[in-house]
Amino acid sequence: MQPAPKDYLFVTIQGVLFLAYLFIPAVTFSAGFLRIPGLILAILGAALCAWSLLALGKSLTALPTPRHSGTLKTSGPFSFARHPVYSGILAFALGYAVFQQDMGKVFMTALLWILFYFKSRYEEERLLLKYGTHYAEYCKKTGRFFTL
Repeated sequence: MQPAPKDYLFVTIQGVLFLAYLFIPAVTFSAGFLRIPGLILAILGAALCAWSLLALGKSLTALPTPRHSGTLKTSGPFSFARHPVYSGILAFALGYAVFQQDMGKVFMTALLWILFYFKSRYEEERLLLKYGTHYAEYCKKTGRFFTL
């Protein structure tokens, strides 16, 4: 399955949001008691993201369309979420925003969540085409970003 123009659109928007997250002017709030929990969430998010990237191995791609030679991952971090890389990025972004006490970064995290929601829906359409009923069964038991 070849990537479609929509794949590149999602990745471009993601890159723009990442840059905006880094360079948006700070809009600070005061909640010092949240700094340590925010830092812990950021560290856990970074660890989840790193674990997920390593687990993907040769299946890793920034594009929503799965690699032709890729394999479906359902164990490790993928047993907790269908999109643990996105989950890790969101946890890191929110945690760091809270640690920095920056509402601008909290807002950018919300925009990233919206993007990842739509990107993951598109990605799941592509994964369903590639992996069929095996992927459909996996979706029934595993949450998109978190399994509760």
